[in-house]
Amino acid sequence: MALLNGNHSTNVSTVISELVNLTSPGNELRLDTQELSTSLDVLVILVTFNSELNNSVINTSADQQNIVQVASNLLEEVHSNTWLQLQKVLSLYYRT
Repeated sequence: MALLNGNHSTNVSTVISELVNLTSPGNELRLDTQELSTSLDVLVILVTFNSELNNSVINTSADQQNIVQVASNLLEEVHSNTWLQLQKVLSLYYRT
């Protein structure tokens, strides 16, 4: 399954693999609030898209394991301060 990305398509497996790499706590880059929020949004979109297409998009065990790995990466302790910052930002946003 391919996703449209501008003028070219991107394989869903490639998107999932890139998301694993980008969210990995060992990549020496700490996610800021925008990156963490965007990563979570992409994960939600992929899982929703898969669900809407009767689980035909994320259908290999490698892709399924990578989806779980992304969720695990986002919940790593190294991101706890970013989650707290994001919670503050969202609480201010929804308060207005």
